[in-house]
Amino acid sequence: MSELEIPLLIPQASTKSIGNAIETEGLQQITMPEATEQIQSMISEKLSKIHTLLDDPREIKVTADEKALVILSEKVLIVIDRTTGERKSKSLQIENPQHLELIKSQNLVVINDKSSSKIYIYQLWNFEQIKILDCHKSNVSGIFITPDDKYLFSLIEDDEVIRWNINNFGKFDDFASEHYENATSSFDSSLIAFTYKNKLAVYSIEAISMQNEKEFDGIITQIKFAASNDIIVVAIKQYLRLINTKTLEFVQGIFPETVVTCISTYPHDDIIIAGHKTGEISLLDYKNNRPAIKMAVCNTAISKIFLSNNGQEIFTMQNDDKRKLTYTQFPQLDLWKKFERRKVFGFTPSGKLIFKFKDQLLTSDISFDYIQEVYNAEGISNVLFTRYGKIIVSCFFQIHVIYNGEDKYMDDKDMEEPICMKINQEGSLLFTGGKQKIKVWDLEQMMLQKDWKGHEEQVSCLILAQNDLKLISGSHDNTVKIWDHKNHMQTGLLKGHTSCINDLKLAEDKNLLISSSSDKTIRVWNWPLETLICTLNATADVVGIHVIKNCKFLMSASADGRISFWSMKSYTLVFYNQVQDRVKKFCVSDDDRYMAYYLGNEDSFLIGNPLVSENVTVSGPYHDYYEYLLYLKKIMALKDIPEHNPMMDQWVILPHLLTAPHFYALVNLHSYLKRSLESEFKVVESSFGETSLSIALSNKHRECRNIIIKAMIKNYKGNPFSLSSLTKECFIDLNNEGFRFLVKLYDLIYRRCNGFNLPKECSSKIVTPIFYHSNEIVPYLNNFFIDSNEKGSEKQIFFMHCIVPFNTQTGSQESIDFLKSVIESPNSDIFRTKFVQAMLNDKWKMVKFYCYSQGLLYLLYLLSLMFYIEFFIGNGAFLAVTFVLSILLSFYEIYQAVTEPMDYIEDLWNYIDASRALLIIAYAIMIWADADYDSSSTVLLLGSFLSFLRGITYFRLFTPTRYMITLLKEVFKDMLSFLVLLYYSTLSFAFIFKIIDSSNLDGSLTGYIAQSYLLDLGNYDTNTFGVAESIIFFIATMINPIIMMNLLISIIGDTHDRVQEGLEVADNKELAEMILEMETLLFWNRNVKTNIYLQTCMEDVIVEGQNWYGKVREIKLVLKQIKDAQSKGYEQISEDSKSVKDKISESEKRLIQENKQLQQQMDEMKREIVNLIKNR
Repeated sequence: MSELEIPLLIPQASTKSIGNAIETEGLQQITMPEATEQIQSMISEKLSKIHTLLDDPREIKVTADEKALVILSEKVLIVIDRTTGERKSKSLQIENPQHLELIKSQNLVVINDKSSSKIYIYQLWNFEQIKILDCHKSNVSGIFITPDDKYLFSLIEDDEVIRWNINNFGKFDDFASEHYENATSSFDSSLIAFTYKNKLAVYSIEAISMQNEKEFDGIITQIKFAASNDIIVVAIKQYLRLINTKTLEFVQGIFPETVVTCISTYPHDDIIIAGHKTGEISLLDYKNNRPAIKMAVCNTAISKIFLSNNGQEIFTMQNDDKRKLTYTQFPQLDLWKKFERRKVFGFTPSGKLIFKFKDQLLTSDISFDYIQEVYNAEGISNVLFTRYGKIIVSCFFQIHVIYNGEDKYMDDKDMEEPICMKINQEGSLLFTGGKQKIKVWDLEQMMLQKDWKGHEEQVSCLILAQNDLKLISGSHDNTVKIWDHKNHMQTGLLKGHTSCINDLKLAEDKNLLISSSSDKTIRVWNWPLETLICTLNATADVVGIHVIKNCKFLMSASADGRISFWSMKSYTLVFYNQVQDRVKKFCVSDDDRYMAYYLGNEDSFLIGNPLVSENVTVSGPYHDYYEYLLYLKKIMALKDIPEHNPMMDQWVILPHLLTAPHFYALVNLHSYLKRSLESEFKVVESSFGETSLSIALSNKHRECRNIIIKAMIKNYKGNPFSLSSLTKECFIDLNNEGFRFLVKLYDLIYRRCNGFNLPKECSSKIVTPIFYHSNEIVPYLNNFFIDSNEKGSEKQIFFMHCIVPFNTQTGSQESIDFLKSVIESPNSDIFRTKFVQAMLNDKWKMVKFYCYSQGLLYLLYLLSLMFYIEFFIGNGAFLAVTFVLSILLSFYEIYQAVTEPMDYIEDLWNYIDASRALLIIAYAIMIWADADYDSSSTVLLLGSFLSFLRGITYFRLFTPTRYMITLLKEVFKDMLSFLVLLYYSTLSFAFIFKIIDSSNLDGSLTGYIAQSYLLDLGNYDTNTFGVAESIIFFIATMINPIIMMNLLISIIGDTHDRVQEGLEVADNKELAEMILEMETLLFWNRNVKTNIYLQTCMEDVIVEGQNWYGKVREIKLVLKQIKDAQSKGYEQISEDSKSVKDKISESEKRLIQENKQLQQQMDEMKREIVNLIKNR
């Protein structure tokens, strides 16, 4: 039960409850914290709240305006204002106050004295005593007021009931001369029922006459009238009996799982609220056979239940602690209608329900306020309602067309009853399936147009596709066939099911066909390509399916009573509802709002579709959602955390599509997450794009992250599309972390296409690779090759497709963020993956024009600068060419700085570019202003040096030289520590040479440093050296030119080997940095958010002559694979040994136990033998 204990206040009116929901707005823009806040608010509203009273109450009532509680304690009358919490009380001068009633229309309190014959009446708010009723012959044992506040009934101990007129207390009537203990009246105040032990009597209040009386086989503990007043609920022993009000005959029995201690009835519907010994209350909808909703409100038996006047709150009192008053919001029940012995056929285009009762074909609106008979005939087996008003009905061997009140029919010459029917969009052709044939009927001419043998066995379902050009049929011969029905030619065949096909549905915008079968599977096909996409495993025969209009969800109904909801993105089960019996037929309205099903017990039900709700609601296997909310509350609060319950993982909070694993990841309950994924793999994407993985990543919960990804990889073989729940945001986070399984994930999401009717050869004229951005996960040949002349066999090709959508729009913020994460990832091996390489090559094709244009401009700038230095130095006219080109390059720098200022500041090359531009511009101004030659030459020197230095980076544009840029960077980084030592040594010898040559007072330190540096390079002159200089020279040449320079060569060689080994990484990283630089400039695409599936056609070639560096890496990879295989083998052996040890241990225990039993039996036999001998 809820541990929440708060003041007993009126529920706030700011939240509107509809269908177990809290109405919300802007669900598409919601975030995880906002969704969590909404869910916590819903849980707080739905779960019971406890208010501890200061006194032991005997009776509690709610005022008419719901603003106050009136409590009768021992000789104290208390009123608590629920709005402010203010408490007022009055001591009563009554010896033994027993019962409390309210005259709500007059704000009066009525209390009887059990020890006397008096009834006391008080003003509610000021406790003023208004009247004392005393004309009873003996003590009053009970009082009751009718709902309309017209009469007060007093039950007297000496077998008498008196009726008081509330508007005139001086007037009363002797109502009955019987002894009764309990009383209750109908909601319309026309009848009153009394009980005494096992006897029930019903009286007319106005006529003061007994209507009926009956004795039962047990003691009646409580009675209540149902809202419709035609049923009395009688509690006897451990179960409830529904009794007809007029005849008192038994109507129905309700047998709760636990003992019922008290009951009440809901005033607005025929629902019973029962309190149980276990502390639960249950809501029982006996008319519609709705599964009971149970709510655990306390830990001990419930002694009393009463409802607020508007029926929106349920108040309960506990048996062992009467001071604790619990109140619970009454759930607003979703649509649930039951039709006994009625077969449902489906829905009309306008949303009306179609069903059959006996020989009547009926339609009804959802509220059942208007039911209409549309046809009456024996043997109705199939019905179709067209959008043009025609009704197609099959009866035995005839097809009837009802239109404008006219009934026309067509006879089947083969005497076959149509098993399935489908009509075209124009309403002119009807397609029917029979034992083996498919038939086409002309509804205008009312005649059979053509027929053909479609299958070897019964044709069970038909569907039209491609604007009615194609007909698709499913059969009991386990096949699905595609037809050109105009020529009754088969154009396709889908095989794979091992039992009869029960239903077919299309997801038109994805070219997907979904088939359900009695082999307990649902198969998703790309029917134009005749290729199986995925197989969904159900728990029983799948009798019906439906695709939600947005194609995000698939609904299915199974023979075991499961209505399942599947994600059409990851092809995994999201949640399911359990119904009472075997489902024989399942249908959903055209607007997806309602679903109906026909059960094996021949009852039909109409319920709401939880997927289309825009309100926060809960849906799961059963209707007892209260337990789930309590479980979720404790999980979110991390307080009194319950044991992991796998059934709780089957629930979902809609429309957010949040499940328990989302919250396990949120609060870092990694052990719960692991058990959840082990019992059933399910990574659900919420309506706002969050998965348990993305939540774990954003909250840095590494253990949760590792568990989810390992489960994804493990589940990949069974369902590759389960990885589609990985979002681009997840990959960005994983890239930034450098996750160790990242390479594996990229390899799994970018798959080689098998099937899909794609060729393996093409013409040598085709330039590969070819990239295509698709809205569909399946690649189509027409997206790559348009001209039939491109077909050939000269080039071997294969196709790759990504199963996770990415935003690859150049210049979009999402694309830039992803590229940055790839470049900055600590796991550089991701550059070796086919997906990252394909993405970079695809992007390079889009931006290389801009890069080449910039490179060409810089080349022109360098050429003009070189020509100026060599041939025209000092010529102001020619300098203008270089100046203009420098200005153009400067505009590029300014544009780059404006579009991405932070990125511009962080890049060192941009400072070189800016300095170069300023120096060249300054030099031009100095030349044109006839400035000093030496000063201008220095500026030109610096500007030229920076220009040529910056020009090195443009070699990244070409594949052969691209990796050399990385090599230069890496060599410089690796040399930094070495250069510190080299320059220290060089400087040291410079000072030593200066000391030795101290007699030369004109020698400068700069000259000695230059001498020492030239010595490092092997350039020296020893002719003037003395003994001291020669010794120092010998030591210096040993250290610097020999040791230091060879060490430098070794460092450069090691760096070269490392870069060469990572040549693929270096090349792709440089390419990615160039692409990122260009993408940041395309600011007009920043807000584009278009996710596509990347698909590629590549040449299938075998790489020969691989250099030894690559082969070393291959050897490393092979050794790593061997090591991983050995580790897995060792783990498997360890698990097997543990299993064997456990089995041996169990066998030993069993043998010891059996040995003990055998020894006991032998001892018993010995005793029996000894007794036999003694008896002889």
